[in-house]
Amino acid sequence: RINLRYGTPHVALGMAGGPIVVLAATGRVEILAEVASFLHLVLYGLLCVSLVALRRDEPEWYDPDFRTPGYPVVPVLGALASFALIGFMQPASQLIGAAMMVVSAGWYYYYARDVRLKGAL
Repeated sequence: RINLRYGTPHVALGMAGGPIVVLAATGRVEILAEVASFLHLVLYGLLCVSLVALRRDEPEWYDPDFRTPGYPVVPVLGALASFALIGFMQPASQLIGAAMMVVSAGWYYYYARDVRLKGAL
């Protein structure tokens, strides 16, 4: 939803900024940073997995302009390393990050499960 007065997505800003403000106000900035790192590692690991999936499936619409050095070893090691690094994080950060992923999956299921992308695998 867009705020009619300011033209900003106030609900999305509140949902994204609310937890940040709470963690910063309570002095738990290290958890905030670690949760951000958790989600970044998940994203990077899934990006590496998707690279391998796209290269193996070779859909008609996918025509990359680059070659991955050491393919498929480098992306597989990148995915494994990303997911393995999550194991060294604080349990609270892992739990919060996993909860955010579950909430995001629930939101996707509620809001966008019927969306079909052109050229999807």
